[in-house]
Amino acid sequence: MVATILGVIVSFLFGFVVYRNSVKEEGDQNGVMKNKIEHMKEQISFNQEEIKEIKEEISDSKERLTRTEESVKQAHKRITDNQK
Repeated sequence: MVATILGVIVSFLFGFVVYRNSVKEEGDQNGVMKNKIEHMKEQISFNQEEIKEIKEEISDSKERLTRTEESVKQAHKRITDNQK
């Protein structure tokens, strides 16, 4: 009878220790996941800023290209007129 009660108590304590360790590991995993998610948020924000800068550079390049094309067209017309 004492052995049975002792066995139940030991089983209960063992189960409690295992449960506590699993809860701790789960908490550690949640902490790691939260850190990874936060890092991903920061990286996405950084990438969005980079994309915005690239779009601005493309827009500036388009404007410069348009002005260059107009200048070339005018130069071509002057050259053609001078050859006549």
